[in-house]
Formats: sequence, C-alpha cells, structure tokens
Amino acid sequence: MHRKLSVLIAFVLVTPSFALTDASKTELAKLVEAVRTESAGMQGDRENQRYVQGFIRELERHAGSESSVQLDQTLSQYAGYFRTKEVADAITSLQTRLTEERKQADDLYARNLETLLKKASDAVSTAKEPADLDEIITQLGKVDRNEYRAYNQSGIVPENIQRLLAVVSPARSFVEKWQDYLAAMKSNDFRAARLVLKTLVQGERGDPGFVPRSEILAKLQELSGTRERAVKIIAGINTLEEIGDKVALLQSFSTEYDGSGPGIHDLIAALVPINKSYRDFLGGMPVMVDVDNQSYAQLPKDVAAKVMDLRKLLLILVLPRYVGAPEGTKAAPDETVAAFLDRIA
Repeated sequence: MHRKLSVLIAFVLVTPSFALTDASKTELAKLVEAVRTESAGMQGDRENQRYVQGFIRELERHAGSESSVQLDQTLSQYAGYFRTKEVADAITSLQTRLTEERKQADDLYARNLETLLKKASDAVSTAKEPADLDEIITQLGKVDRNEYRAYNQSGIVPENIQRLLAVVSPARSFVEKWQDYLAAMKSNDFRAARLVLKTLVQGERGDPGFVPRSEILAKLQELSGTRERAVKIIAGINTLEEIGDKVALLQSFSTEYDGSGPGIHDLIAALVPINKSYRDFLGGMPVMVDVDNQSYAQLPKDVAAKVMDLRKLLLILVLPRYVGAPEGTKAAPDETVAAFLDRIA
C-alpha cells in the first residue's frame, strides 16, 4: 500500500514541461522552410538576408529550449516582417500549436496538484501512526511555485494553478500538525494533543479543509477534562490493559482543572492502585489488592461499579498464582471470584 502511494505521488510531482514536442518541432521546421523560401526571393538584399538569417538562428536556438514561451515571443516580434502567406500561415500554425501544448501542460499540472492534495487529505484521514504521514509531507514540500514560474518563463500563472499552489503550503502545515497530534496521542501527551487541536480549530489562511472543524472540535472535547467526561471515560474501560492509558488521560485533565467545581483526583486515585497491581503482576512482582468496598462509597455510582468490576478482573487474574493453581488456569466468562476459588481449590 505504501509503495503504491509513493509511486503515485512521485508521478504527480513531475514539473510541467514547456519544451517543444515532436509535433511543434515539425511545425517549426515547416516555418524555417517557408522563411528560407521567401528569403530566396530577396537576392541582392543583404540587409534583409542578415535579418532573415538572424531570425532562423533564433528559431533554431529556441528549438532545444526548456520553454516555448520565448519562441512564442520571438514569433510575435518577427511576424509582421514577412510578406508571403506561407510564412504567415506557418507562424500562426506554430503559435497555435505552442498555445495548445502549454495549455495541455498546465492542465496536467493542475490535475496532478489536485491528485496530490487529495492524497494528502486521504493520508490524514487514514493515518494511525505519525510515520504514516512522512511521505506525503516530503512530497508536499517538493512543490515549488518558483520552479513552476521558471519552467513557464512567461511570469503568468493560470488562475486555477495559482489557487492550487496557494493551498499546498497550508496543506503541508496542516499535515505536519496532524502528525504532531498523532505523536502526542501515541505518547499519552494529551496536553500537547489538545494544544495542537486548538491550533487547528483556529485555522489559518488557505486551510485545506482536510478534517471538518466539527470533527476537530469533537476530538478536542474528548480530551477536555470535565468531571462528567472523566466519569464517561472510566465507565468505558473494559480491560485491565486499558487502565494505564486512561489514567494518563485523566491526569492530563487534572492539569487544567480551574477549581470551579468538583475535581477528578478521587476518580484517578480509585484507578491507580488497580493499575499498579496489574503492572506488578505482569512484572512478576508481589501484588496487593484492596478488597474494601467502602473506599468506593463516595465515588459516582458508575465509577464505583466499574472500579469493582476491574478489581474483580484483577483478583481472578492474580489468584491462581497465589493458590498454586496449574499454569494457564483462567476464570470462565462471568465467573465470580467465590465460584472461581471454589473451582480451583
């Protein structure tokens, strides 16, 4: 998947070429032939001969140029000098060809920029790890509006390309910030994650709109530390393994507590001993489990019920080790601690 994405991005970043194509070179050759034919009728007119030869040298020099713009300018400069219909038609035909080819190059470049920006949007939507965004950030950084001007050489950038190029830098900035958000979430630095989301909510000029503002606000709300939010987070814990991350999240909430209402320290304090005992068990260390339900009496009902459920999971996990049960002994689904002890006794 990543290789396919990289190949596509590499394709869309090809800078548009305004060099002459085989078709335009054929038109150029016809023009040179028509000019030479007209020049042959100027025998004895050295001044005109030098002028014509200078024009032909200009045409040949532009034939290998990276840009057809200067050739087009040269054609406009000399167009009124020649008298025959053959030369006039050849100049018009070549200018028409050059205009069409530049438009084709511009259209292709615009489509490629649109594809790149779409890939950036998709990358933000699907990224799970910070590293998932490295490639797209690199490719967005390679888009250079000055490079486009250098190839164009006319100094005129089509409006649609101007609009797309104006989005590339904000797009890269957004993707970089989203990568910062993912990195903060991965390391449980929820305070940093909130700061990134707050920056994204404020937006900036040229915001690419990769993530709807309402979605960013929802993510920010999930990381906002009200007591009601903390109760919902605890009520959503289903395994012992989840406790550590949730404790870290709740601790980040407590750093923003303004003292205007009940805090959440008591909620955190109810989870910390269970998490410590679980980690101690995984590390092969002695484990202590509090079995006093009265210590949870002051907690919100949903929190007290969840903490007792988690404590039950912990007891069932650690008891086989202490009663000498065979390795691998586990409780059945929904088995109570008493029933489990009776069964393994």
